[in-house]
Amino acid sequence: MHIPVRYPYFLPVVALALSAMPVAAQSLFGTILGTVTDSSQAVVTGATVRIRSTETNAVRNVRTDPAGDYEVPSLPVGEYDVSCEVAGFKRAVVAGVKLEVDQPRLLHFYVRPFVHSTKGWSIFRVFESKAGSLKIRSCQVA
Repeated sequence: MHIPVRYPYFLPVVALALSAMPVAAQSLFGTILGTVTDSSQAVVTGATVRIRSTETNAVRNVRTDPAGDYEVPSLPVGEYDVSCEVAGFKRAVVAGVKLEVDQPRLLHFYVRPFVHSTKGWSIFRVFESKAGSLKIRSCQVA
């Protein structure tokens, strides 16, 4: 029994066309990025930004570039503690930064010069932006 085929190349062409279509897949990773500046709004080169997962304790360290920028891509989604250290400045810490799927988290650090104080803790500001909205978080530095 012979079945006539009207369009012998139809299936291969359709299969090729479907395989070339982009697939809307989501990554299970996110990015934390930002800029480090000092109290005079000058960029801070060579600052160490430390990202620690609160779930796994995995740590990634990066240094700011000559423009004071840093970027940590390919972080698994979850919650992180992010700190910034540079010689001569107080260590800045932001706890509980939530990283979501394919959502870059913009986290700028404004560091203050280290001055010996007997009062212990000082207050500084960290500006955090997510999807275009800006909020100010007060944080403590050691």
